Amino acid sequence: MKAKIKALVSLLIVLSISHALVQTAVAESESGEQAAQTVRFMSYNIRHGQGDDDKFDLNRTADVIKKSNAEIVGLQEVDNNWSARSEFLDEAKKLSELLGMEYAFIANLEQTAGNGQSEPRQYGTAVLSKYPIKDSRRHPLPKIEDSSEPRGLLEATIDVGGTDITVFNTHMSIIAGERVVQIKELAGIAGKKSGPVVFMGDFNAKPNTFEMRPLMRNYNEAFRGKNALTAPTSKPASQIDFILFNNDFELLSSEVLQTIASDHLPVTAQLRIKGKVTD
Repeated sequence: MKAKIKALVSLLIVLSISHALVQTAVAESESGEQAAQTVRFMSYNIRHGQGDDDKFDLNRTADVIKKSNAEIVGLQEVDNNWSARSEFLDEAKKLSELLGMEYAFIANLEQTAGNGQSEPRQYGTAVLSKYPIKDSRRHPLPKIEDSSEPRGLLEATIDVGGTDITVFNTHMSIIAGERVVQIKELAGIAGKKSGPVVFMGDFNAKPNTFEMRPLMRNYNEAFRGKNALTAPTSKPASQIDFILFNNDFELLSSEVLQTIASDHLPVTAQLRIKGKVTD
């Protein structure tokens, strides 16, 4: 009888341990799915790494991104071998190395190599991602004045836990009339995309302006109805930096981060891909 009781107790212990292991595995699986399908985005005009204190420090820029826990980042005013102001760095590549993230870069301005340099001088926008970047491309944006700065739209396809999301990143013109045609072009490009879509960038326009209507009317904005002043850093007076998204996302939270690492404040948004998470 004692032997039977002992055997039964041993069996119950084994079953209990097995159940605990299964529950742990399920919990870990659900946690992993939650992490894979909930994404923290950041949009940040980094001013080529020059802070509001006029000091160039790309490591400080990287620290801001790291502390934000952002997983997909849209960067504007990014230098690539541009000049001594940014130590002739390939800034997108350098930031990707510092942060352990993949990157895509497009040049909106390109000039011949400077004295003592072999690579062309480039200035544009970039996307950093902790998830695989499957594809990226540049869409040129229209101008109405020949003398104005060329602008472009960076489109990246990113695999987030098996779901492809389209990320757009841009830096719009300082001329209102150009922004009207540029945003119309952007909205037309994005309108052809299916699945989750996110826009990030320095739009050089406030939320209630005429040129922003095509986006504000058809997409969700991370700070709608909230005070989200982003520029200038020393005394923020306007929101011109945005994260917008389509209805395939649910907004969980949004935040303007305080830092002097640029003349703009970075914005973040925690988004969940709808229909992909098991609660």
